[in-house]
Amino acid sequence: MNITRIKSLGICAAGLLSGSTTFAETNLSGAIELDFVSRAHSYYTTPQAVQDGEKSYSTNSLMWAGDATISFENMSEAAGMMVKTKVDAVANVDGSVGTEDLYVRVGQQDSWDVTMGRFRAWDLYPTGSDCAFDVIDEEEGKLGIYEPNASRGWKNGAIMTQAYFGPATLQLNVMTAPNSVTLGTGDAQTTVTTNMTAVRPAVKVETSGVTFLVGVEQIMDKAKNSQNMSDALPSSTGLGGGLSFGNDMINVGLSFASYSNTTDSEAVLKDTKTSTGFYLTYKNEGIGDIGFGYHMSTHKNGAETAEVSVDNTVLFLSYAKKVFTDGLLLNAGYSIATSVTTADGVDDALAESDGNEFILRFIHNV
Repeated sequence: MNITRIKSLGICAAGLLSGSTTFAETNLSGAIELDFVSRAHSYYTTPQAVQDGEKSYSTNSLMWAGDATISFENMSEAAGMMVKTKVDAVANVDGSVGTEDLYVRVGQQDSWDVTMGRFRAWDLYPTGSDCAFDVIDEEEGKLGIYEPNASRGWKNGAIMTQAYFGPATLQLNVMTAPNSVTLGTGDAQTTVTTNMTAVRPAVKVETSGVTFLVGVEQIMDKAKNSQNMSDALPSSTGLGGGLSFGNDMINVGLSFASYSNTTDSEAVLKDTKTSTGFYLTYKNEGIGDIGFGYHMSTHKNGAETAEVSVDNTVLFLSYAKKVFTDGLLLNAGYSIATSVTTADGVDDALAESDGNEFILRFIHNV
């Protein structure tokens, strides 16, 4: 339910076509979100520990997070054109404040538009669940699934421009943002402050209950203080998308993604990732929405003659239901993840890790 809604309808203002009408709508809404997360991970960091099944160490944690969001939206239409603005103000339970969406959009409704500011583009690796990968991350013990969403949006310091053509057909995003890149290994490792530029075209086709999505994100970094380092900095290309089909009760989807990161086309060192998976969601107004998914991801890096491979799998269950009132949503997710590290020429696994995580989320829209 919106806090307030203001509408106006009248004769077009001076400067627009005679006889046309203007329409303006202003919405003020809010939401409160609370997340409770339980996490347990086990790590086997040596080949001997993997063989013996003896944990090198384990971690267990229980945490919570949350935020409150107030959203202001205004849309005006006149002479077939529309202008929309949106501003989100977000306050987190840790005391920090910020914003999510902050943009201006101009164009023709359901035909084309151009957006500038801060926002999120399409998800190029759909999973069918908002809770699937919230806390399982490759940076947290390499238990994650690669998703080509590094330039999707909501990045601090980023400026995005989006062109959108047709009813959910083509989306083209360009992002510039501050970034940092780590070069070298060991004692020779250095971190370079860069300016990142990302180009992200994506196409979505929806017809008769079938949705097809595919997109590419090309990320390029340039050193801020040195023109001579641009050739040494890596650029990455991510490809992702999915195919889903269903109706008001059942939705089935397939997802895929790939990634490559090299300093140049002749590079000896490789850094590649691939992900595949499927999900199923059963929707029932009485018992709620139940989701299931299974995803696999492989990360390979190193020289061609000594390549290291990290194979990750994630299985998740999710549940969502409106409870008590239409404005309160209960969302829960349970994930089981495993990770195995191997190397060319080595028979035994170098390391393994596994974990399970449970997230319970409450969202109240007002």
